[in-house]
Amino acid sequence: FHIDWHISMDEPKFNQASSTLVIGKRFSGKSTVVEALASKYLNEGGTVFDIFSARDSESLAWLRSPYKDALLICGDTVKLKTDYPWVRISDFNLKEAEEHELVLTAPAFYSTDYEMYASLSKLVDHLKWRTVWSKIDVLLVREARRLLTSRIMSGRVKSALQAEYDFIELHDEAYHTGVACLLDSLRPFSIDVSVRDITNYIYIKKVGKMQIPRELWYVMRKIQPSFFRHMRVQDFILLTDNNAVATGYLDEVPWHVQRGEDLLSRFRIEVEKDVAKAQGLEPRPDKREKVTDEIHKKIIPLREAGMSYREIRDSEELRGLKITASTISDHTKDHEFKRCRCYQ
Repeated sequence: FHIDWHISMDEPKFNQASSTLVIGKRFSGKSTVVEALASKYLNEGGTVFDIFSARDSESLAWLRSPYKDALLICGDTVKLKTDYPWVRISDFNLKEAEEHELVLTAPAFYSTDYEMYASLSKLVDHLKWRTVWSKIDVLLVREARRLLTSRIMSGRVKSALQAEYDFIELHDEAYHTGVACLLDSLRPFSIDVSVRDITNYIYIKKVGKMQIPRELWYVMRKIQPSFFRHMRVQDFILLTDNNAVATGYLDEVPWHVQRGEDLLSRFRIEVEKDVAKAQGLEPRPDKREKVTDEIHKKIIPLREAGMSYREIRDSEELRGLKITASTISDHTKDHEFKRCRCYQ
């Protein structure tokens, strides 16, 4: 983990509740950065909550790291067969969890998406309302959008705007609750500017053709813009809230998941699910239709390509259809939550 300072010097601190954002394009090495940073907190005695895993259960790769003291969390309709300690979400106790180095969960530990997001939201609430503490807890979020999704889908908030305010509150109170946040995000603009402004450290990985937020343009006075676009997978740019700027590099952590790897089999974890019981707990989704299926199928690829709602509204594909940006937002959210006809 090597850092060269270009403007001032502001070494990252891993014994306090700071917030860190890692941004960059897909396959730029964001996950290995947050894992490396999380290990720094572990070395200071913190507990890492790696709970927003991708579908390949990448969070379980920690089980082959030097930090093997892990507690696994699963949904109430699931039973785990494993040698590792585990607990259902309804029996989760924060004080007991903090006796471990790691608290891990993965999508495979839930019967449905709703059960997963509702459980993740409960775990966030445990950290959000933490008032008495003697060590740092670290919330590691792989792709920050999943945190917003969990708050909406669980019913904790009713809209994306409310989810963003909830997100900001979580950061505002971090100093008082002793919770450090490690977030990675594919799209810089998926994180509200209010969160970006109060983030203590921003690590920028290769951004490719993605747009760079205007508040970061000043960095290009010291660092060539082409470096943002074409840096190696091990390289990064570091910005701090004290206006320090650095470049650096780190190697991939040796325990990082290899794509396509079967981690459940690797660690001999068997999962038994009661899908019917889980589906009975789900609220009935909103079936409102605002555009045709044909237009819906045009919207989704544009959003997945990184376009904003307004850019989609003004795109050539939708030109002349008079569809509002809010309608486009509704349909992309329905697609993300699997509430649209694509999944029927």
